[in-house]
Amino acid sequence: YTALVDAATTGKLTAHIGEEWLQGQTTYGGLTAALCLHGGRNVLGDDALPVRSAHVTFMGPAGANITIDSTIMKRGKSMAFVQSELIGAKGVATSTCLVFGKARGSSIDRSFAAPPPAGLPPPAASPLLFEALGFNPPIFTHNFEARLAKGGSMDGIGTDASNWLWVRHVGADDEGGVDGVAPDVALLALAD
Repeated sequence: YTALVDAATTGKLTAHIGEEWLQGQTTYGGLTAALCLHGGRNVLGDDALPVRSAHVTFMGPAGANITIDSTIMKRGKSMAFVQSELIGAKGVATSTCLVFGKARGSSIDRSFAAPPPAGLPPPAASPLLFEALGFNPPIFTHNFEARLAKGGSMDGIGTDASNWLWVRHVGADDEGGVDGVAPDVALLALAD
């Protein structure tokens, strides 16, 4: 992933996506969304505001040689709206509407991160996800370390379809960061 981002640095960004990111006939959606966010941050420049919202639409297959075309739709003192599209050989593959904004004080608790449930085993004590579920994963999953902490039925059958996973990029640091990649971009790559 870092090599793709390093290759995409100026103007209309271009990159080559290798087979290691395939999900069937197309590129893994989380990667295409993350590349669109990278393009949006790039067009805003060094003073890019934190991303607050990302609306992602997967429109068609992407792979091999792609272009990321990002346009600032509106920019003010505290907010910026960016449209960022990933374009492949067959046209627009992923379209995003990204909202960037300054932090604002509020009396509303906006911390949405729920703590893990009591008794959830740490990553080192959790089995690898696909081995635990007993099936061969798509190629792109080799870019992530995914462990099944709790659950086990991904088919929705049963009384509790909740699954708790530990997921991070292969080679991530202890905090989950990826060297040379903005934290929000790295997180979005995990989100599909």
